[in-house]
Amino acid sequence: MTVHTRRYKQTRLVSDLRLQGKTGPSVELNASGTGLIVDYDYDDATEVADDIDDEMAEMGFDFVSEDPATTPDQESNAVHTDVAAEINGVTEKATPVDGDWVLIEDSAASNAKKKAQLGNLPGGGGGGFPTYEIPACELRSSLNADLAVNANAPLVADTNNAGLQVRRHDSATEEGSWFERLVPTGAVSMKIRLFSRAEVAHGSVEVVKTGLYSREIPDNAAVASWSSKKVGPDVSLPTNENPQDDEKDDTLANWGVTAGKLFQFQITRDATNASDTYNGDDWSLYHVTISFS
Repeated sequence: MTVHTRRYKQTRLVSDLRLQGKTGPSVELNASGTGLIVDYDYDDATEVADDIDDEMAEMGFDFVSEDPATTPDQESNAVHTDVAAEINGVTEKATPVDGDWVLIEDSAASNAKKKAQLGNLPGGGGGGFPTYEIPACELRSSLNADLAVNANAPLVADTNNAGLQVRRHDSATEEGSWFERLVPTGAVSMKIRLFSRAEVAHGSVEVVKTGLYSREIPDNAAVASWSSKKVGPDVSLPTNENPQDDEKDDTLANWGVTAGKLFQFQITRDATNASDTYNGDDWSLYHVTISFS
């Protein structure tokens, strides 16, 4: 049987039981460290419980007795450092998502155990989905009548840091660039992050509106028509020319794309949108990040 005590005097408990002729009791702290687990086997469990009850009463301690046959031992459900295949035996979630939790030991807090969401792990994104990093130099020029918008945001050197390249978008005409990516099977949402800056700082916070077009490149079928323009991330520009990081996360359905399919995307500055308040100056795009969950 197993006895859980709230407080304990381990040496006295073991010695007193042995003086009564009981052999082999083992005493250890319980999982929470608040009491003892005393393990030994006797045919007459009631007599043993009475004996320990007397011992505990003399020491002023409380206890609860449990029969291992009917009360599972917490230790049997624990994960150990020296037992193989315990995690392998746990039920698998085939498609983890950003909101799922994992157990970690925090190296910055003496390895205290903490929980972390998959979406916050380095690299982000659950389900093992890829994250696509697309610098300005890898975005393709939009000078083709077959594209949704036949107007190019040219690839030029950044005027503040000439070692960087940007796609520079006009303030009056919708211009863009394009790329192709496979939307992974099992994904349900897509996040677009834009790293960009204002070419000229304004005296107030301004907004650049962006748009996203897409079309499927199917297997053994004609390339699909371009989608209508979807609203891309709103870019908030402060009163300086420093790089900014803006994003939008939405369902694949709202983006107009399908999991497991190859798509061509064209991203633009929606310069003619009345909500684009960054009037009169160009907007420079450094980098696009596409991730899935």
